[in-house]
Amino acid sequence: MLDPSATPNLVVSLDFELRWGVHDVMGDDIDTYRAELEGARAVVPALLRLFEDLDVRATWACVGALACDDWQDYFARAPASPIYDDPALRFDPRWADRDPDGHQHFAPRLIEQIAKAPGQEVGSHTFGHIYFGEMGLMKRDVAADAEAARQALARRSGYAPRSLVFPRNQVHFLDTLGAHGIDVVRGNAPGWWWRRSGERQRSTLLRTMRLLSTYRPHSGRAARRDGVTQVNASAFLRLNLGDAAFEQSCRALERSARHLEAGDYLHVWFHPHNLGRNPNRQLARVRRALSGLREAAPASTRWRTFGEFAA
Repeated sequence: MLDPSATPNLVVSLDFELRWGVHDVMGDDIDTYRAELEGARAVVPALLRLFEDLDVRATWACVGALACDDWQDYFARAPASPIYDDPALRFDPRWADRDPDGHQHFAPRLIEQIAKAPGQEVGSHTFGHIYFGEMGLMKRDVAADAEAARQALARRSGYAPRSLVFPRNQVHFLDTLGAHGIDVVRGNAPGWWWRRSGERQRSTLLRTMRLLSTYRPHSGRAARRDGVTQVNASAFLRLNLGDAAFEQSCRALERSARHLEAGDYLHVWFHPHNLGRNPNRQLARVRRALSGLREAAPASTRWRTFGEFAA
């Protein structure tokens, strides 16, 4: 296969997290956001079929805890939760009582399906969806989490993850991750509104700027930093927009794709649970966006996983 530096490239990454990704923002009611999270379980196989149909290679950044069989397995594997300055960010073990069957927290068979699907890469989204930009996180927390994620995901995929997506896109501790086998990470799109740490401090202006960036996606080139390759995001695929706005966002992506040159990439990302509440419509939107990207890009363009950018 040709090196990514020799072709234009399209990149898709997915943050697969279920309830682990929303503990601090959705509260402690198991029914809050249930439809989206439980719908995501059916969406994963449907996305794998869609990707195979479109010949899309993609990286699935999976929370390592999803690979556990149940709560007993989780508590045997989980490192100590980081002691954040904001206590609301710390994992509450009472979730084992709220979700006793683990349906919103564990999905080992789905990770195995992803690993077996053609052209799909299982990457890490950390073991416990830890926050790299929050006060209180220590280097030892990152190291312990990275090792737990490596072991849990390798048990399901058959290989240790080489790539990682930072929860809430908080890019830090690259050297520590590199020392634990991570060689490629998703960096942020240009703009201060993506570089901001501390998700709980988000302002209306910040949210507005992130929404507007949907219509100005940036292509990029992979770059090494602190011993790790960064493949920066170009755009979040906003599947909840109105019909006209979503079509406008697709056309913005296509305009950028037309100008890709050898070594460039255009990188879109989303979560499986973004499709959970209305899967048929949302799957059709993913198909529309990705097929439009491929048609607009130069003929020599290749779909790439993160691992293909590894040094």
